[in-house]
Amino acid sequence: MWIKYCGFTRREDLLFAASLGVDAAGFVFYEHSKRFIAPQKVRDISEGIGTIKKVGVFVGMNAAQVNETARIAKLDIIQLFAHEAGDDADYELPVLRVYRIASAEDIAKIPARSKVFLLDAMSSRGMGGTGESFDWSLIKNSPRINTAIIAGGISLNNAAEVAGMKPYGVDLSSSIEEAPGIKSHILMQKIFSVLKSTTQEVTI
Repeated sequence: MWIKYCGFTRREDLLFAASLGVDAAGFVFYEHSKRFIAPQKVRDISEGIGTIKKVGVFVGMNAAQVNETARIAKLDIIQLFAHEAGDDADYELPVLRVYRIASAEDIAKIPARSKVFLLDAMSSRGMGGTGESFDWSLIKNSPRINTAIIAGGISLNNAAEVAGMKPYGVDLSSSIEEAPGIKSHILMQKIFSVLKSTTQEVTI
């Protein structure tokens, strides 16, 4: 299973995630987020962290702004909400599209060409990192579970359940924190162990 921890703002947390073997680290470039981080700071705190992929989370930016931020931060992957993303050719890095889910119809609308995509809850509280989950039964028995990264509401209490669904990957943020942007090393380690105990390695 591909595991992404998101919302990093401190180097010590990022280094710990890398030491665990987390596949990707997310950085939020949405200024209204409590986990916002400037691109230059991402570049500074992620220097020499090894093979962990750096994912930029964007909201409301055009392609030129996204590309410029990605260059400054030295990102590996761009994460965009599907309704805001243009064509892949508009971006200088691989694009991970996010679909907000409220019903089975939302999953049915995901284009077949989307090889790997991220599913998050449709929430009025924010554009991500809310700790809310969508109805996982909507994707659990779908043939597209193998290409779905599940986000929203995954915690130590239900990590084993999510792993048992065998999605392509998972994305966690608020459930591994002491406060927004401040990660708990204990929670990061415990949840990582649960997720890895029932899954196999994949790459994106």
